[in-house]
Parts: sequence; C-alpha cells; structure tokens
Amino acid sequence: MINYGKGLFLIMILLSLTNCNSDKQTTVDFTDAQKQQITAYSRKLINSINSYDFSVVNSTWNNELFKNRITNLTKTQQSVLDHIFEKQLKFQIKSGNLSIIHNVHDSNGKVSFVSLTHRNSYSELVLLLTFPDTYNFFKYRIELEKNKPALVDFYNFKDDLWYSEKIINSLKWNSKHDAYSAEIHEANAAIRLYKTAITREEKIDALRALNQIPDKDNLGNGLSTMKLHLAMDLGDTIFTGALLQEYEQKQNLYMQYLYYWFTDSTQLDNVYQSIEQNIGATSHFDTLWNSDRIWD
Repeated sequence: MINYGKGLFLIMILLSLTNCNSDKQTTVDFTDAQKQQITAYSRKLINSINSYDFSVVNSTWNNELFKNRITNLTKTQQSVLDHIFEKQLKFQIKSGNLSIIHNVHDSNGKVSFVSLTHRNSYSELVLLLTFPDTYNFFKYRIELEKNKPALVDFYNFKDDLWYSEKIINSLKWNSKHDAYSAEIHEANAAIRLYKTAITREEKIDALRALNQIPDKDNLGNGLSTMKLHLAMDLGDTIFTGALLQEYEQKQNLYMQYLYYWFTDSTQLDNVYQSIEQNIGATSHFDTLWNSDRIWD
C-alpha cells in the first residue's frame, strides 16, 4: 500500500519552494485563422490581468490539459498524482495561476506584451511584469481545446520552471525517498525549524534551516531566492557568501543576473543580451536596463 501521509507534506512544501518535462510535439500546425484567434485571446488576457479581472483566466484554464503535461512518471508516482490532484493540487494550481493577477493589482504593477510564439500545436505568450521597483517575466502555454484557446501551463522566468515541472520534480524527489527515510526526516525537520525561526524573526536560524533542505534535485530557483532574501537582511558578508554559493550551484540566467547585479555591474550587458535571446526582443528592454528596477 502506498503511504501518502508524510510524502504529501513534502510534495506540497517542495511545490511552494521550486526540468524534466518534455513538450509533446505533433505534426499539426496552427492555421493562420487559429493563430489570429490566439493573438486576439492574448490581448484579451493581458487586458483582463491589468483590469484585475479573473474571468478570462478562470474560464480558460484547463486542468486536464495541464495534468497531461505531468509526464514520465512511474506507476507509483502516477498513483500519488491521481490521489492528490483533485483533493489538493488543483486548488494550489489555481492559486498559483491567479497569483499574477493579485501581484499586479496589490503591488501597483502592469503587464505588457513581450512576444507570442506559435509552435506546432501550442503557443507561448511571454509577458513583462513591471512594478515600481522590480520586474519579472512570465509565460503562458496556450493550446486549442475544442477550437477555443486554453491556458494549460505557466512559467515564471525567475523560478526557471514550468509549474508542471515543479510537480514532476516534487513527485520524483518524494518517491525517491521512503516516507520514513533519513532524507525525508531531515527535510521535514529543516522545514519545521525554518517556520519556527521565521515566526520568532530569527533570520540567521531560518537561513541555516533552509541550507539543510536537500536542493540537488530541485532544479528551480525557489529555494535559492528564499535563502537570498533572508541573507540580504543579515549583512553584506553573509549575503555575498550566499549569493556566490547559489550562483555556483545554479548557473542559470536569473542567478547570473543577480550575481552580476550585486557584484560586477560591468558584466550586466552580457546578461541582458542573454535575457533578450532567451525571452525575445522588445522595446521595453532599453527602458528596463536603464532604470533602477531589479529583476525580482
């Protein structure tokens, strides 16, 4: 019998912190009319986010198509997914999906179009989120379901993960370790210590606790950014050490950006070029690069 109890706790925690997903390719390309339909839908989606309107996301998000993106699982991992999806995950997914709208509204932000790329049987809509002091990039995967646009996944460039990838990583990490294994106990203990330290506002202890959480299988930046946010309040020496550690471990675009932003701004032009190559050229970038906003 599969033991869901302790394992489920780790899955939900790892999701809140955090690439093994592969897109299903088909040979069916969108027609020009379908591309125009998705383009019109993308404009409607952007307008709805800026208007604090949840109706477009709520009416076009497709749980089944999202779940279909959680692939390459073992039978045990699939059983766990089936067990928790309806009871827990779909509500957490909805919350994550709507977070962009809440963030824009609550933090005086704005969403702007960056690019819309049509691939075989899906499109990727890249958005720029700007706030008074920060910015971020966000991507939706759009497919056609019954000839209507459907949102099936979302990608936070700062996290460096599709949301479906977070779930895959969590399921695989959880199934790799028995519910009673030392790894699970150590991770649970570290998470409890972190929560206690945060409640007591003991940030150095909270940072030590986060450093005890295994990160070798966690490919996103979620745990890294939590560490850096804590370290930033603990003085330059601790922050610089934490930043160097995460930069050396991750080596992805966001960690490169943070490292050079804080340590050697003369190298930022190369990072900006990499961002433009990965995200797509847009007239917004020149304004961003010359502003005091930080990618966060």
